[in-house]
Amino acid sequence: MESRFDGLPECGLVRAVTAIPRPDDVDDGSGRHRPGGRDGCAAKDRSELLDPPVRGLLHRLAAGTREGGCQPASVRQVLVGGVDDHVEVHGRQVALDRRDARCAPCDLHGADPRWQTRSVEIVAFSEEHAAGCAALVAEASRRARASEPLLPAALEDEAAIAARIVGLGSVGLGVVGVEAGAVVGFVGAFAFDLWNRPGAYVPDWGHAAASVELVHPLYAAASERWSGAGIVTHALSLFAADRDLETAWHAVGFGRVLVHGLREIGDVEASPDARLAGPADIDVVLDLDHGLWSHLAAPPTLRIHPESDPDEMAALVDDPARPVWVAERTGEPIGFAGAARHHEHAPLAVIDPAVAHVTAAFVRPSERSSGIGRRLVDTALAWAADAGCDRATVEYESSNLEAVGAWEGMGFRPVVHALVRRTV
Repeated sequence: MESRFDGLPECGLVRAVTAIPRPDDVDDGSGRHRPGGRDGCAAKDRSELLDPPVRGLLHRLAAGTREGGCQPASVRQVLVGGVDDHVEVHGRQVALDRRDARCAPCDLHGADPRWQTRSVEIVAFSEEHAAGCAALVAEASRRARASEPLLPAALEDEAAIAARIVGLGSVGLGVVGVEAGAVVGFVGAFAFDLWNRPGAYVPDWGHAAASVELVHPLYAAASERWSGAGIVTHALSLFAADRDLETAWHAVGFGRVLVHGLREIGDVEASPDARLAGPADIDVVLDLDHGLWSHLAAPPTLRIHPESDPDEMAALVDDPARPVWVAERTGEPIGFAGAARHHEHAPLAVIDPAVAHVTAAFVRPSERSSGIGRRLVDTALAWAADAGCDRATVEYESSNLEAVGAWEGMGFRPVVHALVRRTV
């Protein structure tokens, strides 16, 4: 079996040419010396200190070695100048260019992040960084839209995003990675209560990185600020298509909790089984909404939500911009669905005048195989199409397996994921 790396066989042992020099004795090519290993001690023969290019090669080779029944041998870093590293594979020296290398995040991120990103300085956010941050966000959006063309281009207006980032930076919880004077990554957050605890939320436009190995040092610096402010719950949103980036955030303790799905509306028709709710239906909608949140509070989702406010529900069913439809069987309510042209809690990446939002949907357990849920959603989508929309989004919990199957079965594709980490 041949590898895509210059004909090197994937099944084999990989080892370095020499042992690791003491990091603080090695010039990184910038005129500065690299920080030492953990606690400033001399680096030993530990794979956790491998530089990203070497790790990237090993991760790519690892799949082949495991398939072939072999395990890679101990690998040690070789430092030659500031650009290329060399390792020996099957007796051949292989040059690795840092600019082309990518690292699959894993337990190797346990090494001192300053050592792994030797030329990147992590600093507090300031307004001068906004344009560089916005450029990284726009590039991430372009990559995501290459994978999912239905996504709006909302994050690619760099001037508008830079203005948002300036506002985010004024909160004082943001950090930026700078290399050779250029912004190569950043993380900024809003402070707010999340699940009745002090939280930091990083919106989809509030972070980006030129390389996934920057996630660890950026988060380390940002979370130090957040902890100093008494923040214990950390959350962020990112493009579902960027799997390497999400894996990097998983590696520092984040778990996926929410999915934002997107689909074309297409040719749908309102169902006669769904009727538009009005002021007389407040108690009916409140009861169905209670059923929805009781379902979400149960295992495995375990998402607790306060009881809906009757006054807010009364305003909802009387608002033509946020209609709610109810389905009944023999006079008993069995399900409901809601929609809106604008959803203030949706990620900016999915907000567009042509994108509507399914704001809620619930069907009683006894009716979940009857197709009534799809008919309710079709009715909501037909309303959105009449309002001039051609796409729709929905938000659902990643642990709600029934919802995952239902929404994906109705054509919604994951485009944004929300991740959370609770530190206490």
